[in-house]
Parts: sequence; structure tokens; C-alpha cells
Amino acid sequence: MESSICQFDRELQLLHREKLRLYPQLKLADLRQLTLYQELRLLQEFEGREEKLQEKLSLCIKEENSITSKLNASLRELEMKQAEVTKVQDRERSLAEAFQETVVDNPFEEFLTKVFKKMVKRDKKKEREGGGELFENTLHLRELRLDLEELVAEKKKNAEALKKMCDTVVKKEKVVKHNRKAAEDSLDLVYREKQQRMNELDVVVPLRLSQIVFDADRPLTSDLGQALLLNMTELKRLQRRTKELQEEIKEHKALHRQARHQHIKLIKDQREMDTQTQGKTCSLGKR
Repeated sequence: MESSICQFDRELQLLHREKLRLYPQLKLADLRQLTLYQELRLLQEFEGREEKLQEKLSLCIKEENSITSKLNASLRELEMKQAEVTKVQDRERSLAEAFQETVVDNPFEEFLTKVFKKMVKRDKKKEREGGGELFENTLHLRELRLDLEELVAEKKKNAEALKKMCDTVVKKEKVVKHNRKAAEDSLDLVYREKQQRMNELDVVVPLRLSQIVFDADRPLTSDLGQALLLNMTELKRLQRRTKELQEEIKEHKALHRQARHQHIKLIKDQREMDTQTQGKTCSLGKR
């Protein structure tokens, strides 16, 4: 009976020790759970705003990509149309050069040139007065010139319309980029606000008494609210840096004293030189 009681007491004591060991762990788990709950509530508070801003940003990016793609395609098309205009203009210049070669040194050159450059309606009957085959060739070349001029005018008109459309797309692209930048700034502001609120949450950090160090020159305090939490490596580094700064201050003071002594010596030397200079001046004056 007595042995059973002793065994029970030993087991009870072990359970008591286990309870003491688990108690702080359970309390820390409760505090950690509370911190996680606060973080969860905070994340839920910002979740709606983040989703709306993220959706707005995604739409802005999608619209910007679409407009950029459309603008690039339009610019390529505009470049092609401008190249076509240049080609037709080259053909027009070649036609003019070919005409000049046909009438060079011809007595009717001036008249044929006027006929070639004359602006006529396309449904007007061809002129039949003049110099036979050469005149007919001039009329034919004029028809080709008019065809090319109409083609150039049409392509220029299309290119100009496309250019106006590109200008409109460029303006729209600037607006979309501004909206996208505004959405990014708003989302970044929400992120920073959320991070600030997260940093303001209280977090419990368990410390052992051996981890708490007081300054020897200051009295002990029961309030650790203003205490600074550092690991030992950082603390030792700061202590070494403190000693280094003290040595640097001593060196600067020594340099300052040395410079001050040098300054006093220079002033003294200057006064002696001034006195010697005045004595020599007086001697020269008496002579």
C-alpha cells in the first residue's frame, strides 16, 4: 500500500513538472494564435480594396497592351503606305524624265510640254491637233501622268487618314498609361498601408532572464516597454563600434590640439616677421 502511494506521488510530481513545462508553451501558442487572428482580420480588411484595384490594374494593362499592339500595326501600315507613295512619286518622276527624252531638241518642245502638264478632266476628248505620232505619245504620257497623280493623291489621302488615326491612338495610349500608373500607385499605397498596419501589431517575444542585459550605469527598471531587442552578435558589434568612436574622438581631439598649437606658432612667427620688417624699413628711412 505504501509503495503504491509513493509511486502515485512520483507520477503526480512528474505530471506537475510536465504541466509547468507545457504551460508557457501553451500560453505562447495562444498569443501566437491571437497574433495570427489579428493578421487575418487585417488581411481581410484590405482584401476587398486590393481585389478591386488589382482588377482595375489588370484591365488597364490589358487595354494598354491592346492599344499598343494596334498602334504598332497602324504605324507599320502607315510606313508601308508612305513607301507606296514614294514609289508612285518615283514612277511619276521617271515618266516626266521619259517625256523630256522624247521631246528634247524638238521644235514643238514648249507646246508639247504644256500639253503634257495640262490639267484636264479625265472624260474630256483627247486633243488631236499637233504633230502626229509625237503628239499622240504626249497625250498618252499625259494620261499616264494623270493616272499616277490620282494614285498619289489617293495614297496620300489614305496615309493621312491613317496618320490621324495613329495620332488618336497615341493620345488614347497616353490616357491609358496614365490610368495604369494611377492604378499602380493606388495599389502600392494600399500595400504600404497594409504593411504599416501589420508592423503596428503587437508580437510577443519570449525572453529568458539571461537574455536581458542592463546598462551598468543605469538603475534597474521593471518597465521594458522602451527596451531595444537585439541579438548578441549585433550587440557586440555596437559595443565595438562604441569603443572605436571613443578612440576616434580622442584622435580628433589630439589633432585639434596639435592644429591649435601650430596656429599659435604661426601667429607668433608672423608677428616676429612684421617686427623685423618694420625695423628694416626704419633703417632705410634714416639713410
